[in-house]
Amino acid sequence: MILADQRMPGMSGSKLLGIAPDLYPRTVRIIQSGYTGLEAVTESVNQGAVFKFLSKPWNDVVLREHIRESFRRYHASA
Repeated sequence: MILADQRMPGMSGSKLLGIAPDLYPRTVRIIQSGYTGLEAVTESVNQGAVFKFLSKPWNDVVLREHIRESFRRYHASA
């Protein structure tokens, strides 16, 4: 399970999650962003590189449920 922020130093979250399936194909990938220019994030979601998109600020309870869901999804695909 990979949880990445869109605006990271050196590499965007969508770029990271775009290459992750090649390296680790079974990972479940979630991206979060408060950034309003979401073209790259939208493209990642549409291409299937991202399982969920979460906007900031996030609700801790909702974030934990998305993380649990990603682990359930991972184990169901095993």
